[in-house]
Amino acid sequence: MFLCGMDNIQNIRTMFQIESVGLEEFFSRFDNLLEDKIKSAVAAALNSQPQQSASSNGGWLTREDVAKMFSTSLDTIDNWSKAKILNPHKMGNRTYFKPNEVASAPKPKHSKR
Repeated sequence: MFLCGMDNIQNIRTMFQIESVGLEEFFSRFDNLLEDKIKSAVAAALNSQPQQSASSNGGWLTREDVAKMFSTSLDTIDNWSKAKILNPHKMGNRTYFKPNEVASAPKPKHSKR
């Protein structure tokens, strides 16, 4: 709960540098700060993602990997492959996908049943 007392206002003033600036300067600084924060958050999110099992498959994604990426079932991945939404590559009796092809694939629309 935020209480608006003099102590809290003093704390806020010490947390933030208060200056007298014009609106253009304020929004410019705000945009720069926001851009920096977004870049930092995206970089942190990308660095915190667990490594996919693609590294153990020579950089290829399995059907299971792709299903996890899209939060869908293996049957759906098979259907998308048949519909040419995804480009499967057969190696023996296994099916793999190139990560860059999966990332650039058009996002399938969910069909109504």
